[in-house]
Amino acid sequence: MRRLCLVLALLGLTGLASATVASEAPYYLALGKIQADEGSLGEALESFARAVALAPEDIYIRLEFAALLLRSGRIEQATEQVNAAWGLAPHDLDVLRLYSQVHLRLGERQEESLARAKEALEQLRHRDPGDVKSAVSLGQIYLGESEYGQAAEVFRQALGVRPDHRGVHSLLVEALLRSGQAAEAESALRDVLAIDPEFTRARLKLADLQSERGKHLEAAESLERAFTSNPTDPEILSRLGLELYRAGELERALAAVEGALEQEPTDFGALYLKALISTALGRHQDAADLLRGLRDRRPESLDLALLLARVLEHQEQISEAAEVLDTVAERLRQDGDPARADRASFEMAALLSRAENWSGVAERLEPLLLRADGGEERIELLLLYAEALARLDRGGEALALLEQERVAAPLAFRVTAKRAEILFALERPAEAQATLQDLEALDELDSLSLAAEVYQRYERYSEAIPVLERALELRPESVQLRFWLGAAFERTGQQEAATRHFEELLEIEPEFAPALNYLGYMWAEGGQNLERALELVRQAVALDPDNGAYADSLGWAHFQLGNYDKARDHLERAVKLVGEDAVVFEHLGDLYVILGRLEEAGNYYRRALALEAGNAEQVLRKLERLREDLRIE
Repeated sequence: MRRLCLVLALLGLTGLASATVASEAPYYLALGKIQADEGSLGEALESFARAVALAPEDIYIRLEFAALLLRSGRIEQATEQVNAAWGLAPHDLDVLRLYSQVHLRLGERQEESLARAKEALEQLRHRDPGDVKSAVSLGQIYLGESEYGQAAEVFRQALGVRPDHRGVHSLLVEALLRSGQAAEAESALRDVLAIDPEFTRARLKLADLQSERGKHLEAAESLERAFTSNPTDPEILSRLGLELYRAGELERALAAVEGALEQEPTDFGALYLKALISTALGRHQDAADLLRGLRDRRPESLDLALLLARVLEHQEQISEAAEVLDTVAERLRQDGDPARADRASFEMAALLSRAENWSGVAERLEPLLLRADGGEERIELLLLYAEALARLDRGGEALALLEQERVAAPLAFRVTAKRAEILFALERPAEAQATLQDLEALDELDSLSLAAEVYQRYERYSEAIPVLERALELRPESVQLRFWLGAAFERTGQQEAATRHFEELLEIEPEFAPALNYLGYMWAEGGQNLERALELVRQAVALDPDNGAYADSLGWAHFQLGNYDKARDHLERAVKLVGEDAVVFEHLGDLYVILGRLEEAGNYYRRALALEAGNAEQVLRKLERLREDLRIE
């Protein structure tokens, strides 16, 4: 009764008996609201129902009733009320808003209701452009229907009203990315960051997009700016370390990942990244120690075992590297994963082949060949096994084995090419050339490519050139063929033709690291285009940070430019990465002469001579000059 008196007072009524039917509807509406506020839902719903019955054409009563029904989860009843309101006033903005909300909820179960919601939201979009909430709902419907262009248009319109709305910016970026408009998404992220520089999530997303485009330094810069809100966030530090690693900024990458590890010392991803960076820096012992610890935590990880084996190989610890691969192969076999176990065994055979342990290669491959059913996997095994037999002075067996293999093209071409290689190795060049001519006569891209590859491998570059030119006519866009052709021209002294092909290749594929390195080193070695050479090899190192040959090229480019401190950093790292390499030793010797570190220069010249490589005569002259002029024993 007290609540009723309160309602009467609010309505200004003098008595219930004197109230008309028209005035009873607001009374029950007000009563229903009070009941709802007090938690008497059943009584409130009854009061709203009476109000609607008394004034069925009052759209605001129906809207209030529908809103209560929606809040209480009575979706079908709410739909009945908003449908009635919409029928009475289909263009009223309040009706359209609630009508769209109710049908959105019902649309989770009924496709027809989703279409009705979209229709109402489209009307709101055009009649009330300032209604950002409704625009967001409409845009999300379009996203769900994969109408990404329409969604982006809606979100752009909403941003015209609320340019600082973080949520709308995020949705616009999502729509643009889903529609394949990555550049536009980046632009949208830059726009919101110009308005709100502290929007960390947008900055991290921008870094992701930059990274996907290969712009790792730009991504790193974006991540560094994200530190303003949380300068010690380990996740951001790890991501920064990864981008700097990919950009070839190895010392900065190491500092970032070590910062992450200060916050989370046992984080697996950060420790793995530190091992990668240490490997690229030539700090193989540090990398090995890290990877051994990680391997204890994930003994079944093939990727981890492969990286540890590679690091150990750099340290010339071949036995331990083989044991690592052998152990993970056995573990995978026990875990019921024979395919990955066989891959580990194959990688172990490849490791032993690089160490020229050919009996070990044959021993590991024989059981794998027995299990291999056919196809490319078997051919990979067969070709390495044949190579091992030939190196074990069992060339006849290798040739017979290859002759017996019956596979269709293009795998058959690879078997033929391996036969030619073995014939060259057995010093039967006439038969080898005849075999390659059989491949050439087929005049197919794969057969020509394989024939050219064999010529390249045996340094028969003049013979490779016409074959590569024919292959390139069949596939002008092939970067690998153009790379081989450029290398063949360079090796035959045709530098102008080599430069042309490398530059054409880089127009097709600007991030083809072997060509970046080859052309950059060729120019640096010749003292030509040195600034451009430096930029090319710097890009190559960024794309493949732990490639010792690329590190050597970068060091040599700096040397030719007179940047001796930078040259030293890269050449010393190259020695750690490459190991025994006469050219790298010669380069470092040349640098130490310039730096006045003459004893060390002499040591590296002697190490280069001991390898009996192609530069031996040149290095001997340098060493003799060093002894004569400076009296170094």
